Amino acid sequence: MTQPHSIEVAGARPYRITIGHGLLSDGAALAAHVRGRQALVVSDDRVAPPYLQPLCDALQAARPDLVLASHVIAAGEASKTLDGFTGVIDALALLG
Repeated sequence: MTQPHSIEVAGARPYRITIGHGLLSDGAALAAHVRGRQALVVSDDRVAPPYLQPLCDALQAARPDLVLASHVIAAGEASKTLDGFTGVIDALALLG
């Protein structure tokens, strides 16, 4: 098994990503990026079934105090609209 490693993504606003096997279950690494007491996990309806619950479980295990909610949108470019964005904003408002 390979160890996770970070890669710099170039561009006008470069950023780092970490890739590797088993990262989804590393709640401490995931939670390290969460600021505050609340988090909204946004996914699409193709990615959510296999990954949403394990991700939420890992985050909650690492941060039991975290108020966590999720919002699932339809997969594909057609969902990337103002209406789709409004759904995310509404989910954030419900989260508080």
